[in-house]
Amino acid sequence: MYYFADGGKYTGEWKNNKSEGKGIFDSADKDHYDGDWKDGKMHGKGVYNYRNGDKYEGEFRNNMRNNEGKNYG
Repeated sequence: MYYFADGGKYTGEWKNNKSEGKGIFDSADKDHYDGDWKDGKMHGKGVYNYRNGDKYEGEFRNNMRNNEGKNYG
């Protein structure tokens, strides 16, 4: 488990000192991401739950939603 200075935390796989593979991120603001990582960024399939109750399930590329997913809220 890795804790960020802002209070967020990451639990999952690592490669070359960066998140890589499967992992879970919880932000200090209570957002939650569970999915694939590449080179320290959300990249691949995952589910992002926002603190306001909204949810996105689908593809991510370089920490951004890839617009090929489902939005719930």
